[in-house]
Parts: sequence; structure tokens; C-alpha cells
Amino acid sequence: MTSFVWFFEMSRAHRIWRLALFVMAGVMTVCCGARLIMLAWVLCAAALTLWFLLQVSPKRRLMVLMCAGLSIAICAADIVPVDALTGAGFVQRMAHFSQVDFTYESIGTQFPRLQIWTGALSLISDNALLGSGQVNEKFAINLELEWERWFRAHQTDFSYLLAGGPLALTSDC
Repeated sequence: MTSFVWFFEMSRAHRIWRLALFVMAGVMTVCCGARLIMLAWVLCAAALTLWFLLQVSPKRRLMVLMCAGLSIAICAADIVPVDALTGAGFVQRMAHFSQVDFTYESIGTQFPRLQIWTGALSLISDNALLGSGQVNEKFAINLELEWERWFRAHQTDFSYLLAGGPLALTSDC
């Protein structure tokens, strides 16, 4: 987002380059299949479109909206072939997500990561100052959730907080 601050003062080639990089970042999010990253990219794209609308003259707003709509159509049309090349995981995951009843119990059974995060947060609150140690992360989560699987926290910040508390989290910066 910050690379677009001086967008309207840039040369045409620089503008095209910045937009191409932004689109390539979107394609990479589709390839990795991470829904949270894709959501962040879509929110950034919406914020960027809004920013463009506020920066351009009223005469050019329709053009910005048409370019944004065309970009959405191109990106949506690209998701299916890219997803097919990467194993068709994204479309299946999104289709499965649309059939979920949005209660904690239903989401927790459909997406075990939510239960893991809940268990990790409970452990973090129990050992808030110093953490429980990096070696103990899987063991502690298994005891907390009473599962037979060896899961990590599935979130880097949670893992740091579990390992060494706030000091470990700040050392990541």
C-alpha cells in the first residue's frame, strides 16, 4: 500500500510496474491458498481503489471504477486456472466454507485451527509472563485440547508467546 503513496506523481512506466507487482502479489496469494492472506490482499485492493477514487478528479472516477471492475473480473477469472494448476484446493476449500453453519461449535469442528488457537490462547494466558518453552508447545496444546495429534499453534505470534512470552514475541520484530 505504501508504494502507491506518490502514485499520481510517478511516470506511466512506474505506475504500470506498481500495479503489476500488486497483481502478482494477488496471484501468489491464490497459489499459496492461504485464505487469510487472500482476504488481506482483497482488503488492500479495496482500500487502494477507495484511495484512487478520492485522489482522482470527479471526471476520472468512472474510469477508476471500470478499471477496478475489470481487475476484479480478471483476478476472478485467473483464480480458477491457477487453482487447477495448484491442485484445486482453494475452490474446494471456499465451497466447503460456504456450507458451514456459523456457530462456534460448527466452525470449530470444521476448522480445527480455531480450536488450536483457542487452546493456545488459554495456554498463553496461563503462562503469560515467561511462556512454557518452545519444546513444550506441541505437548502443552495436546494436553489442553486432549487430542492425540501433535499440533503447533498454527500462528507464529501464538507460537512465540507460548515459547517465551512477550519477550520472545518482541524479539521477532
